[in-house]
Amino acid sequence: LERGYAREVRLPSQKRVRYEVGDRFYNIYYLLRFSRTNRQRLERFVAFLHDLFGTSGMRPMYPAFLEALRADGPRAGVSSDWLEILAGYVAADMDFPGRRDWQREALELANDLIGPDALVAQRIQKTFTVQCPTSQSNLGEWRQRGADLLKAEHFSAAEELYRKVIEIQPDNLIAQNLLGVTLSLRERYDDAITAFDRVLEHIPTDDSLRSRTLIVGALAGKSIACYQLKRGESAVVTSGRISEHVGVVTPNGCLRMLDQR
Repeated sequence: LERGYAREVRLPSQKRVRYEVGDRFYNIYYLLRFSRTNRQRLERFVAFLHDLFGTSGMRPMYPAFLEALRADGPRAGVSSDWLEILAGYVAADMDFPGRRDWQREALELANDLIGPDALVAQRIQKTFTVQCPTSQSNLGEWRQRGADLLKAEHFSAAEELYRKVIEIQPDNLIAQNLLGVTLSLRERYDDAITAFDRVLEHIPTDDSLRSRTLIVGALAGKSIACYQLKRGESAVVTSGRISEHVGVVTPNGCLRMLDQR
């Protein structure tokens, strides 16, 4: 019920509460039914499972998926897709005790089912390589990883990734902004507004292009979330503040902003 996959139905003539499938479940069904490729369908299916069962609920499933793939036998395309998609979620769940064991078993499975030079093995290794955003270059890899997860509609895994970055670097406003975007994509608009507000509360007082870019992103995200919650006045007021921080963007200014990031 909380995730919108079902809803209560109360009939006037009956005291019993009934339940029916919600619009969100129908939307998931539609996306799965009419996905253009098997890979896209599989990505959405795993994202649906992750959203439905949550991080803890998925952990027992990760080894079970590997066992099922091994029992199913070698089907290169299918096995590669499953392993690569699941690796994204397992790698992002840094509190999962069996994380490293899963990686090792997944690599062994890729070798057994597909071959020693399987491209998916390299991709699994790369996915697990970025573990702790302790350097600026490593943080850039985390941002790219998050962008890849969002593009694949792995919203739950992207949220975990950004929360981990923020846990390690509480002052990372870029990750905080991206968390707000991710929460909006998951239709958790109140939580998204909280994330955007944290960005706005901790923005440096300087007038650098970097600061203004963060402010504009947070204001735009908050405005959209308010609109989705039918808070029209708040949405208008928030969006109206954007013009205060939009200036002329020059090529040199863009380069300075990238240097600061």
